[in-house]
Amino acid sequence: NSFLLTFDDGLIDHWERVLPVLEKHDLKAVFAPIGDPYVNSRVPFVQKNQVIRGRVGEDRLPDLFIETAQRIAPDVEVRRLIEQASVSKAYPGSETYLKYKHAINSTIPWELGTEVMDSLFSDIIGDEEAFISEQYMTARQIVELRAMGHTIASHTMRHVSLPRLSRAQQVEE
Repeated sequence: NSFLLTFDDGLIDHWERVLPVLEKHDLKAVFAPIGDPYVNSRVPFVQKNQVIRGRVGEDRLPDLFIETAQRIAPDVEVRRLIEQASVSKAYPGSETYLKYKHAINSTIPWELGTEVMDSLFSDIIGDEEAFISEQYMTARQIVELRAMGHTIASHTMRHVSLPRLSRAQQVEE
């Protein structure tokens, strides 16, 4: 007869929409922001991907990713890596998007994927710092959540796929 509410990433929605409901019902929750927006003024890769996907559509995003990757690193066969990726039916989405998602999380070199996503985000969405100020809670709001009795946890520094990291990198995250 118990439950635990958790809210990941540190999004402003949690402050504006979730917190009033929690207060109305006298509930406490765990809030787990990602560190990168606060420490390095960077939007994490996974969220850049989600925002761009929402803007251009899930079937257009892989093509844009491939085009940008070919410009940045023409020697890396990104198209082949995506085409050969396995598809998990555990997640919703088109086969095209699911192959792309698997490839960016496991076979495309992380540094290249990050550079491509940074370029796409800049071109399609715009300034990262402006995005952060619009979409994430402030550090002060997170401190206030703690003062209200909520638990603050870490959702890693960069919201990366931990299995693809070394043990030392996992600890750093």
